Amino acid sequence: MLYISSEKNLSNLLRVTRDELWDMLEHADDYYDELKLHDPAKPDKPRDIVCVTGKLRRLQIRFYRDVLLARLPISPYSHGGIRGRSARTNAAVHLHSHFIFKTDISSFFPSIRQWQIYRLFVDRFGCTPPVAALCTRLCTYDNCLQLGLITSPILADQFVRPIDKRIGILCERCRLKYSRYVDDITISGKYDIKRSGIPRVIAKILLQNGLRANPEKNEFGRVRDGIAVTGIRRNRRGKIDVEQEYADEIARVLDDVKSLSDGKPFDKSRPYFTRDQIRGRIQFVKTVNIGRGQRLLNRFHEIKWELVAAAAHEQALIVSKKQITQRNEKPAPIRA
Repeated sequence: MLYISSEKNLSNLLRVTRDELWDMLEHADDYYDELKLHDPAKPDKPRDIVCVTGKLRRLQIRFYRDVLLARLPISPYSHGGIRGRSARTNAAVHLHSHFIFKTDISSFFPSIRQWQIYRLFVDRFGCTPPVAALCTRLCTYDNCLQLGLITSPILADQFVRPIDKRIGILCERCRLKYSRYVDDITISGKYDIKRSGIPRVIAKILLQNGLRANPEKNEFGRVRDGIAVTGIRRNRRGKIDVEQEYADEIARVLDDVKSLSDGKPFDKSRPYFTRDQIRGRIQFVKTVNIGRGQRLLNRFHEIKWELVAAAAHEQALIVSKKQITQRNEKPAPIRA
């Protein structure tokens, strides 16, 4: 656990002075941007991605690597955002089973509220209330965890550890295998889980802890039919690979941004992805299939990304805005 007893201890761990730490947190809005991405398939649901810049980003990275990652225990069932584990290790748990059930947790990070993270630092991590308040301010935005903050996955993982334990024990008793990749839940076994009542129990366990399963994402299937687990499937030769549709989509996206860099208009009937998003998808492919991933990466490096960024803003494919000027409501203070 962390056991950080004073603001001075925290400042020393982060290699900043107490005054520097307070100054950054008091002016945190100056370091936050929000990217609003529009998906034509969901025109009424623009996606906000928080981006942290400058000194605050470096501080969050330091807190994640030197404090959280170095000291916190890992859930044996979790495979997302954890060193030495990946979508590949998550899929490997299930690809030799017969039947699979998949679901996910709705609005995973935003569902974990600021006060719950504060209680996590006090009750589970052994921090004093003043230190817990500072750590919570460092790791939350707009009163909750957020997609885009480097600390969100590991803190969400810690929050879900007791839930993982309950579901894990349930699955062991039912002779099933359980794993979680961030918000993706997978359960597999030798019998048809759809008729077992397990999905209903999982939804109840999540609800008791303030989280909700997304019934629209429920999926049942057989491994031999090629059902994918976190984008990974077993191919006809028995080897693991990414879904063909996933690799084809990345290739199409690369074609789109190449056209954008050449000065051609972007087809707004399709979603636009940023450089980091595309790079992340390619790295995922490479962890599963090195050859296929490297070929996509070679194409990635051929693109003139500075021209893509300029064209994307000119064509209003992506909008950057300061949250301090967009929101009337300030985050609620954490009281020690």
